[in-house]
Amino acid sequence: MATSSENSAAPPDFSEPWKCSDAVLVVEDQKFHVHRYILAMWSPVFEKMFTSEFKEKYSCEIPLPDKKASEIKELLLIIYLNISGKAWNTVTNENCYFLVKLADEYQMEEIFKRCEDVLVKLVSSKPDNTFLGDLTFAQTYKLERLLETIVNKARQLRLRDFKSHEMYDKMDPCIYKQIVEGIIEKLEKNLSKHYSYYR
Repeated sequence: MATSSENSAAPPDFSEPWKCSDAVLVVEDQKFHVHRYILAMWSPVFEKMFTSEFKEKYSCEIPLPDKKASEIKELLLIIYLNISGKAWNTVTNENCYFLVKLADEYQMEEIFKRCEDVLVKLVSSKPDNTFLGDLTFAQTYKLERLLETIVNKARQLRLRDFKSHEMYDKMDPCIYKQIVEGIIEKLEKNLSKHYSYYR
């Protein structure tokens, strides 16, 4: 494929066989020509698929139902490296949410970690109480560092701002307790400083 295998400056588009590709991921109505070794190196799920007695071990075409072609291509452009050893794409604020889901399903620990790094920075920069919207996502995918960031930031909220968010009545009781206790501790410290000032 001239557009990707002959021109090192252009990222692969995976639409045709290239450089010893030996498998095809079928997603929606698109086919992605890939390398079993690269997928197996990044994902124990694919490794098991290719080495155990699954039909994918001998099948050239591997369907990925319920996936989006655009998202799979984003993932491939992260795990495939260019001639200088750098990924063609990176984890960003825009793609981190769907990449977490894919990384979780295919057990891609390195991608998962990169996504969480981006999410922690993203949540840290969200204004007011909007970051609480990421709470369910953090709990669903067991993003411990993200969850810790959300809880610590929520503990700095005013009680009315905390209660006004739609997540107030939906969060896990344990998380709710951590946040409320933090808000109360903050109030107690402020009161203590106030009384000390006027003594």
